[in-house]
Amino acid sequence: MRSLGRLLYLLVVLALTLLLGWRTVDDLRFDPARYGVDQVGPDVREQLTALGRALRSGEGRAAADRVRGGELLAWAFYGLANVELGLRYAPGSPPREQAANEARAALAALEDPALLADFPSEREPPHGMQYQGFVQWLRGGILLLARPDDRDPETVRDFRAGCGRMAAAWRQSRSPLLPSADGRDLPLDNVVGLAALRLHDQLFPPRYGPLIDAWLQAAREHLDPQTGLLPHDRDEGPRGLNSALALRFLAELDPAFAQAGLVAFREHFLDRLVVLPAVREYPKGAQGPRDADSGPLLGPVSVVATALTIGSAQVLGDAPLAGALLRATELIGLPFGLDGGKRYGMGALLVLDAALAWSKTARAWTRPIPTRYYEPIFPGWRLWWYGVVLAVLLLAWFPVLDRLRGAS
Repeated sequence: MRSLGRLLYLLVVLALTLLLGWRTVDDLRFDPARYGVDQVGPDVREQLTALGRALRSGEGRAAADRVRGGELLAWAFYGLANVELGLRYAPGSPPREQAANEARAALAALEDPALLADFPSEREPPHGMQYQGFVQWLRGGILLLARPDDRDPETVRDFRAGCGRMAAAWRQSRSPLLPSADGRDLPLDNVVGLAALRLHDQLFPPRYGPLIDAWLQAAREHLDPQTGLLPHDRDEGPRGLNSALALRFLAELDPAFAQAGLVAFREHFLDRLVVLPAVREYPKGAQGPRDADSGPLLGPVSVVATALTIGSAQVLGDAPLAGALLRATELIGLPFGLDGGKRYGMGALLVLDAALAWSKTARAWTRPIPTRYYEPIFPGWRLWWYGVVLAVLLLAWFPVLDRLRGAS
């Protein structure tokens, strides 16, 4: 038995050495500069291939139990990533048409009655703001990919009608926050819908500018006093996943507001997982439970919030933050390729795969983002990572080497 135990220990040490060596070699080859608002990252198509295959096989249903609106988010992020991939190519080109086809497939999945059943809502707009915001934003993206004369009339009609219903609900509401299907009034879900209205005013004669401006003014007056960020809901301060996602859409509404929010987000939510940069679910100094709003947590770190922050940082021009989180994700996200596709975390969380694919394609749709300076992220953190890797391997190999020395 003792010999078997030693053999198992040796196998574990060898596997650990191969794993850490593989991740270190990949890190040395990895270049965050290959990602950006006008570039197609080297693994983006692989990720979208694997993601589309997983969604079509039904994995999205399981995602519904891991994150609030998980199936909706997985399909929406997949469709939006394809829109943003298509925007990098000329209108009418084969890559743009293929991306548009995949975005339309995602929209069709979001309109499936089985998915709609998860979003019952007796109040306007139908199915709640989380659903309406993402669906109208995706519809608008599909229209953005097409030449004006080639836009599908049904998609145009549905997009304009959906935006009209959201706007009417805001105008009739006593509150600037419209409810989602679960009855909660979440700023994030409203921000996505407002971005769809902003996109409407780019594609068609403007109608919603005053409504958007009034909402933003009300939002500035109700920021969380401790962090300067939008609160999670009426009764709770900001949280990592929702804040990271909201910043992406605030960039479409008011880039300067969003950039100031990103600086505050860095201060209160950027942290380390051991030595790697990562994003917390709760602000520094605060704690809270893992729930459907946070998704899976590693200690205080939200893996989905970390993935979404990459996209928000890329859109808002924060290359140091986007690059550092991209590197960290590649180091510990356990990426693997299979059948021409790429997934993370052994494929255990579809929303994470979708969030990463969408983040790597991130770009603004409605307006240019002004440049500004952002501080570097934890200078020297990669050296600390290599130090930790070396220390772990030395500790793991020490008993083996000690026994070999004793045997000789």
